[in-house]
Amino acid sequence: MTFIADITELRLVGVFDRGVPFKERVVIQVLQTVDLGLFSVLAGMRTAETGDLVVPMRDHVFWFGSALVNLNDWLFLYTGHGEPAVFPDAQTGGQLYTCYWNRSQTIFHDPQVVPTVVRFGGILVERRPEPAAQPPGSYLPRRK
Repeated sequence: MTFIADITELRLVGVFDRGVPFKERVVIQVLQTVDLGLFSVLAGMRTAETGDLVVPMRDHVFWFGSALVNLNDWLFLYTGHGEPAVFPDAQTGGQLYTCYWNRSQTIFHDPQVVPTVVRFGGILVERRPEPAAQPPGSYLPRRK
């Protein structure tokens, strides 16, 4: 049995300025204090066959990196190029985070392509190779 837990820490508001270069962005509202390092945004394809589910698109994943965000913070993930920044939001008392996917073209110009927020629940990482065994004395300087 597969169990997928709802994400309650964030609310995916949607895509704004869909298909407009340098303006297209995914807007996410922070609902409680959480480390963004647990989340990623990916582009998924929604089709008649998949209904409400999406099929992830190859090579379309954005990871925020580890950063603590709080209630009343907002994330603006622009699909184009730029430098991340943080601005105070006088209206809510939170912070406005601008992030950039750094893509050379828009991602969500096709309305069937939708942003999907995922939370990491486990991870597998390739093990580092064991260093090659050195014969005894191989670390000593050689005599000439």
